[in-house]
Amino acid sequence: MLTKSQLAHLRAEAVTPGSNRLGLALSLMGVSQGRVARELGVPQPYVSDVVRARYRTITVANARRFARYCGCLIEGRCTAQAPGYVSVPVLVELVWVLTTAYRHGKAAVVSVIRQVLRTAELTVEDRDTVLAALREFESGAADFADCLIAYRNHARGCTCTYTFDRRAARGNHFDLVT
Repeated sequence: MLTKSQLAHLRAEAVTPGSNRLGLALSLMGVSQGRVARELGVPQPYVSDVVRARYRTITVANARRFARYCGCLIEGRCTAQAPGYVSVPVLVELVWVLTTAYRHGKAAVVSVIRQVLRTAELTVEDRDTVLAALREFESGAADFADCLIAYRNHARGCTCTYTFDRRAARGNHFDLVT
């Protein structure tokens, strides 16, 4: 997910619950918290606490260690010629984590997903459909998962997706079940 310029920015920032990208990087790369702990020489519960944003902040030294680790991991494994793969469930979970655990607003979440979509080192499953759903999420009342469900269904020939969710029913491709 991170380009070289983003990695430089991340290396300069402290990792906090509002800006923590460690969990995202680990999930995108399929790396366990235990492996990170072993390779960085820190206790596994510490890595878990950082990923789950149980700390308000972590030390600058450890923030830099995590940033270097993620940077090497992503730069070392994902290239434009051999990109990493981001599935739809990973995107949905990413949005859930950003909004629930880190309490990011819609604008920040949209920005992160757009960056994932733009990153040449990543291939996003169903990219065009994800982009269409993201546009509706950005301007509508439904959550990202609902928008994605409706747009994926529509892309596969469904004229309508039925829902019990009144907010989602205001969006395109949904009908409210009453």
